[in-house]
Amino acid sequence: MPEIKIGALGGLGEIGKNLYIVEVDEKIFVLDCGIKVPPSEFFGIDTIIPDYKYLKDNVDRIEGIFLTHAHDDHINALAYMIDDINKDVYASNFTMALVMDSFQIEKKDPANYKLHVVNEDDVIDFKDVTVSFFRLTHSVPEAFGISINTADGSILYTGDYSFDQNVDLDYRTSFDKLSMLGNSGVLALLSDCYGARNISTDSYQELLFKLNAIFKDAPGRIIITSFSNDLRRIQQIIDVSLKYNKKVAIIGRKTQRLVDIAINLGYIKIPEESLVSLRYIDDKNSNNNPDMVVIVAGDRHEPYFMLQRMCKKIDRLINITSLDTIITMTTPTDGSEKLAAKTLDLLSRVNTRIHTLSKKILETSHATREEIKMMINITKPKYVIPVKGEFNHQYALIDIANEIHYDINRVIILDNGDFAIFNKSEREHKILSFPAGEILIDGNVAGDVNSVVIHDREQLSKDGILLVIANLNPKSKNILAGPEIASRGFINLKDNQDIYEGIIDSFHKVSEKMLVNRFVNWNDYKKEIKDEISRFLYKELQRSPVIIPIIIATDEE
Repeated sequence: MPEIKIGALGGLGEIGKNLYIVEVDEKIFVLDCGIKVPPSEFFGIDTIIPDYKYLKDNVDRIEGIFLTHAHDDHINALAYMIDDINKDVYASNFTMALVMDSFQIEKKDPANYKLHVVNEDDVIDFKDVTVSFFRLTHSVPEAFGISINTADGSILYTGDYSFDQNVDLDYRTSFDKLSMLGNSGVLALLSDCYGARNISTDSYQELLFKLNAIFKDAPGRIIITSFSNDLRRIQQIIDVSLKYNKKVAIIGRKTQRLVDIAINLGYIKIPEESLVSLRYIDDKNSNNNPDMVVIVAGDRHEPYFMLQRMCKKIDRLINITSLDTIITMTTPTDGSEKLAAKTLDLLSRVNTRIHTLSKKILETSHATREEIKMMINITKPKYVIPVKGEFNHQYALIDIANEIHYDINRVIILDNGDFAIFNKSEREHKILSFPAGEILIDGNVAGDVNSVVIHDREQLSKDGILLVIANLNPKSKNILAGPEIASRGFINLKDNQDIYEGIIDSFHKVSEKMLVNRFVNWNDYKKEIKDEISRFLYKELQRSPVIIPIIIATDEE
């Protein structure tokens, strides 16, 4: 029996930056390379990716990178990582099209990398290990599960999935392959657990009924929000729009790129004459066609921001009026609840028709409790490792296993940086010392934004900044001018003369102490100024602005 290790650099105990590792003896197989959306307290950070130092240190052992589906939290870190781990990448046709698009956005030529399009019938041979694929249903087409087949059984990684039966061929699950893999012997099932606490509902038919009812009664233009990565739902909106002979316009820069790719590859189906491009609003054009459906799509909070601009009539393409019908199909994500509430308030002020669809009928395309039970029963794994979720989702797999009389001791809960190790003896589980942290991306800068920078940004957002500017002669150590005090986001110093004079006094107190020495350490001098003023301000105001002393050296008296 080979030694098999299963672990993660991201995706466990969190939502996003999915990156899992399967090692068979000396061979490393990388499963997905995703990003994570930064929380609001990560000021100015655009993206978070897994710390992949372990992969860089072991790059010669990597056999390939295998991607499940075309969502950012599974593929978009690859554009940042690929130059360091330029290995063969395998993905379905649609997933690879989105990977290539992400490379081009980051100004990387896809032709410089080893990108391989695979289908569900392909088997990649790595001598004593093979890798095969099976289709699963998700909100984007051609979502694949990945099977790493060893002499001791297969390791199945599902990515995101559901068993919804109301799907087109591009979204359909390969139940026959799942059954075949289960009968051949599965060592470990790495199952999506994000929906493990959800109860199954027939939300598709309910949503379809609701959309038809709204479309039927809408007197004019219909504006619908959607998440940009939910192509299946965008197709559903298009189908209902065509049923009622309406033109369709799609707003959202990223969404338009994604939809254009999907249309060109045949994954979104719409007659050319039914898809319209909007022109900027002017005296001759209002884009207010009553027979038009406008899909407002984006990530996270973006649809709400766009609706707010439309309500305030500052959007270049759409100005919402009382004749419009608004359908929100974007359930607020963590941190965007206030934004959603404010948007609904603005829509109400316009006196438009608002339909907020309930979370119950907006299915997430993640396996529910019953679907996870079905996956376990079909594949019959020796071990189950819940992935793609926070700890409460992972631990829900223990309850699910108990309900179907699966040995709960064979449900392995891992954290990022853990390895479950399988060898000839009994299975053991231990934490290894390789890094499994995060790399923060700020614009085009990767890895240079650390906790100190984030702390400074947090301070700036709370207490503002204070500049202390003085002109000194470094030879005579005389203060030639200043100090001048400037602040942003702090207090109005003109209205707080005592505070202003206290800052000046603190500066002179430090100067009298530091400038009497024959040799002055200018860094220590500025640090003392910063510390003394900080102590004064906190004592008087209980506030801690970022203080930046600026000492300008001038030789002239």
